[in-house]
Amino acid sequence: MSEKSSVTDPILGQPAATGNGAGQFSWNGVVPSQVKEIATRGNGYVLALSGGIAVCLGAVLPFTWHSQASLDGAPLVSGFTIGAGDRVVSFLFGALLAGLAYWTRRSPARRRPIATGALVTSGLGFLGYFLYTVIGINGVTANSDLGPAQVSWYPSIGLLLSVIGCAACVVAATIIRRTSPRR
Repeated sequence: MSEKSSVTDPILGQPAATGNGAGQFSWNGVVPSQVKEIATRGNGYVLALSGGIAVCLGAVLPFTWHSQASLDGAPLVSGFTIGAGDRVVSFLFGALLAGLAYWTRRSPARRRPIATGALVTSGLGFLGYFLYTVIGINGVTANSDLGPAQVSWYPSIGLLLSVIGCAACVVAATIIRRTSPRR
């Protein structure tokens, strides 16, 4: 079989992805060209800055909706909300991510260590926001005046923007680490 012939995946019925000759997976055709172009614009700078701004915006928008508590199946009036302090911390976290993106642009000599810090920071932020979402959907037992109550909530646009913003920063930091700085 020649290298030019296409190999078809028996399950999907589509051409199977092949290696690029260097023993690495070739992403050609897997990611749409428009998404790839947006992600790599400015060597990841635009995506990282957008992700940080999304986290900042998520902090000022509604974070959760339909917050409810129940005691032995009977619904309780729930005072469980995201306070102003939590919103300020989330906003400052988004500003930190945007600031790290800006710093990679302003300091090309130190962009790899900065991008590594941004990768770790945004990865931990993604993990935190994602776990908060999953825990809220599954519910958590909290103590109330009447005894243990099951508290649950659903993500709203603010929380979703924070998760997506952190994910965008993870992708952007990876791109920034893998590309050479512009001269």
